[in-house]
Amino acid sequence: MLNLYQKYYLPLGSKLAPLVKPLVLALWPGLDEENGDFFEKTLSILDGLCEKVGNGIFWGGVWSAMLRCGGIKDGLGSVRMGGVQFLLRRVPKGNKEGFYFKFLFVFFCLF
Repeated sequence: MLNLYQKYYLPLGSKLAPLVKPLVLALWPGLDEENGDFFEKTLSILDGLCEKVGNGIFWGGVWSAMLRCGGIKDGLGSVRMGGVQFLLRRVPKGNKEGFYFKFLFVFFCLF
């Protein structure tokens, strides 16, 4: 499945902008296990998506997905966990304590 994303979706480039949120939600389960078979390839596809649509559109879709997708109580906990894994790897780490506090505050307010 990941090969299909690389071969057919990423070449569409900026035309993917309206699909960022659904694509992100579809790919996040591949990030659930850091040592899993699909983790690095999924991360690479998400990085490619960011490159194709631009930072603003991509990160808007990522945060929208984090804020609007269901939580554990809705049975979508694995989607959210993949999002957490992605954010912890890709969000700039300038002021770690401040970022983690804000992130955890937002994360726990969603439940």
